[in-house]
Amino acid sequence: MSKFPQTDNKPLHSTIRHQLKVSKLHRITREDMVKLDYFRRQVFSLGEKHRQLWSKYNFFNISGYTDPKICEKYGTQAASEMCCLYEDWLGLRREIEQFLELKDLPMTYDEHVWSRPYVVSSSGTMKYDGTYVTTGFDSGPAKWCEITLDGMTSKMHSRRHLQRIEQYSIAGFATGIIGIVLSLVMFFY
Repeated sequence: MSKFPQTDNKPLHSTIRHQLKVSKLHRITREDMVKLDYFRRQVFSLGEKHRQLWSKYNFFNISGYTDPKICEKYGTQAASEMCCLYEDWLGLRREIEQFLELKDLPMTYDEHVWSRPYVVSSSGTMKYDGTYVTTGFDSGPAKWCEITLDGMTSKMHSRRHLQRIEQYSIAGFATGIIGIVLSLVMFFY
């Protein structure tokens, strides 16, 4: 005896109607590709804000966007600008997560340093010999957005490509059936 009442012999996920509904929701459309471009512009825009803050205040020896040393060393204006940038990154991360969930795309991706946009610069110090030593900056949601943007771009393009192959296969199958029916009609006519 099952704990859950079953209204039909088939589970919901095995019905054709449910499968069609799910595949329609997870389909990558032109609007989704426009949304991907929007995410790309946002990442580069926030990355540019990050670079401007770094060049304006010359941050060094800070551990992240919310480091309390920012207020002590650079003042409340710098701390509020950095906090605002952090909130913008968090907002973008939430938007991307909602989109990924809606389209049933993975939430985590492998990091490919050579292909993702490098937005975040590290803080560090200069040695006497002129070499730069990074002190390690936790970029948090900024790095997640960069890595995810790179991964979801390739995933969306491959899914879109498979959808096109599927559409051409269906069109070819329909054309073949029509051809067979017409040849049979012509043969018996």
